[in-house]
Amino acid sequence: METKDIFYIIGISSTVILSLITLNVNLRNRRNALREHLYKEQVTFLKIMFTELNKINIEFDKIFNNPEARRHNDYQEILEKIAQIVFQHEFLLPSDLAALLKKLVEESYDFYAIQLGSNSEEIKKAYEDYYHRYYALVNYIKKFIGTDSLSSENKNLHNKANSKESELLRKVFTEAIEAVVRV
Repeated sequence: METKDIFYIIGISSTVILSLITLNVNLRNRRNALREHLYKEQVTFLKIMFTELNKINIEFDKIFNNPEARRHNDYQEILEKIAQIVFQHEFLLPSDLAALLKKLVEESYDFYAIQLGSNSEEIKKAYEDYYHRYYALVNYIKKFIGTDSLSSENKNLHNKANSKESELLRKVFTEAIEAVVRV
């Protein structure tokens, strides 16, 4: 085999390798854009979801604290809207989170049925169970979207920026005071 043949083989091999590497990088970049878009959509959905869950929590509190509100409330309409939102956006969520939301909606119906009864111990237990599940869902979603870790990163960025600005401000004040003292 001649030297030029070896160089041709090396050139063709390196071209193939670089092409594969470029293809891999392009696929990753495409997935990153899709991942970012999905994350934004999920956060938007969760924001809407918790706005509606807050409305149902207000209704639950009214029902629990005011026996007259047990018969006249907006609970059914709000819960139907929540169920509709969950089912419309279910494709955005991982299966475990969708299952948790569905379970909360189903258990909310049970809670409401218990609230219409007269057994105060059952009513109180159902009320506590609902909020226990609600806050478990809140904690799960915080972990899912990375609220704590992202907030920590933001705090670290802010603290670093503030410390540099504080050092600069101290330096300027020190120089200004020294200038005044010299005069």
